[in-house]
Amino acid sequence: MIDIDPYNLDAHLHADLSQPRSLPAETFDCILLTQTLQLLADPAAALVNCHQALRPGGALLLTVPCLSRISPSSRTRDRWRFTPAGLRELFSSWDGPVTVTGHGNLRVCLAALLGEAAEYLTPTELDYHDPDFPLVACAIAHRDKDPS
Repeated sequence: MIDIDPYNLDAHLHADLSQPRSLPAETFDCILLTQTLQLLADPAAALVNCHQALRPGGALLLTVPCLSRISPSSRTRDRWRFTPAGLRELFSSWDGPVTVTGHGNLRVCLAALLGEAAEYLTPTELDYHDPDFPLVACAIAHRDKDPS
């Protein structure tokens, strides 16, 4: 686990993802970056940092909110919301294949805003995807393997 908070004793590494090279180079096979990018000062710099921290052939698995309430624990740092198109644009200079998808629909967006648990929704409501109402945007981004 990586955390910016130097007092988090559960973190294995303390780093600001927006700071270039704050992550060790070519170290990770996979980086899971879920619901974090919206809290960072410079999301584009964070992606560059993650890219250099991946080993060749490694993958970044990322989710960001399209619609969400302001984080109660990070009100002053919660800055961004992304559409799938905006997330694709953010990855436009990524060196390697990237797949971006949106997930959600109006009903799950309303449930999220109302604080309803997934158990209150039917499988049909949860599984239906409406591209006009994504709740989250997801990306799978691979770092190209070194040519040999």
